[in-house]
Amino acid sequence: MAIESSRTRKECEKVALNNIVLWCCSVFIIVVCGYGLYRQHRLEQRVLVLEEQQLLMKRMLVKEEPVDAGKLLRRETRDANDCICPAGILRQIQL
Repeated sequence: MAIESSRTRKECEKVALNNIVLWCCSVFIIVVCGYGLYRQHRLEQRVLVLEEQQLLMKRMLVKEEPVDAGKLLRRETRDANDCICPAGILRQIQL
């Protein structure tokens, strides 16, 4: 009986350790996905601000009457991971 109870105890410890590792991996994946969504949201907000600034600069140069920015900026939301633009260093070298 003592041998059987020690084996079950070791097996229970193994199962408990496996569950802890599984939960830690799950939490890590959720945190990484959340961070990716946060970065994508921040990127979209930065793009919107830049588009508004560009529109204001065009208005200053052309001195036309004000136009509603919502009507001009009809851009679909896209995934930030779709960007295949080259790095900024390559662009600076070409200049």
